[in-house]
Amino acid sequence: MTKKEEFKRKGYIVIKNAFKKEEITNIRNLCLEAFNEKELKGSSKQTNSVRDRQLFTKELIKKPKLINPLFNKKIIDEVREVFGDDYITFAYFSLSNNLHSPIWHTDRQSFGYSNKIVYDPSFNVAKLGFYPQEDDKTFAGQLDVIPGSHLPTFLGVKSPISTKIRRGKVSILQLLAMRIRNKLLGKISIKISPCDVILFHGLLLHRSSQPDWNKVNQIDGYGIESPPDEKRKFMFQWEVAENNEFANLYANHQSQKQEDIYKESTETSLEDFHDSTKSIIHSNNINIKGYSELKLI
Repeated sequence: MTKKEEFKRKGYIVIKNAFKKEEITNIRNLCLEAFNEKELKGSSKQTNSVRDRQLFTKELIKKPKLINPLFNKKIIDEVREVFGDDYITFAYFSLSNNLHSPIWHTDRQSFGYSNKIVYDPSFNVAKLGFYPQEDDKTFAGQLDVIPGSHLPTFLGVKSPISTKIRRGKVSILQLLAMRIRNKLLGKISIKISPCDVILFHGLLLHRSSQPDWNKVNQIDGYGIESPPDEKRKFMFQWEVAENNEFANLYANHQSQKQEDIYKESTETSLEDFHDSTKSIIHSNNINIKGYSELKLI
């Protein structure tokens, strides 16, 4: 089975050994430094809220030591196996600290599950997830998924949803069938190395692997109260897509959102990145776009 076939069937692939072990130690130290710096800047305003424990595009592109490793050749080559040589990397990047949401969700839910267009086989918008820690029994640290939940029907069966007329709606019965299917599909924790990266489809149901809440205290946004630094969960995520009309449709949809994090990604272009980052992007021929740079065809 090719990587493309595996992604189509399961809704995700694991990019093994994208990083070296010594790189993980350095990246974790840089993450700790970044959030300590953010806490100091916030001074008395620091509340340890969910937003306090996140960095998004505009903050991250100012930290090339954190963002440059995400453009390594191993990751790029495997994404190209799935989405083609000219795949798009959107200017949307996030780094979270100590977030363990238990809510099963998809990252394209704002499109609406009833829209036929999201079930077109060429609607391939995805996220890359990098979780630089082991999945600890007490403190967790990785990702749970429901393989196959991105499909409009059961695994290996031709879709009953016709996308020839893309602007239509999926029937209530089909939505109900998918919901029942998702209840029956097995939920798994992806037990991967801190050196690995996950590429997962925007319609794949997933959540954070869960800490043992009987052994740790919970704070805002399903964080753990005062986790030891060596067990603290960090999560990098960034968006990619097959370069086709659906990527343009997605970018247009995201550019209409009013939240600051999406406005940042709408306004950001390649020229806003640090020179060292631009050099890596150019040398690897990465097709990076802000949401506003893609127009509807």
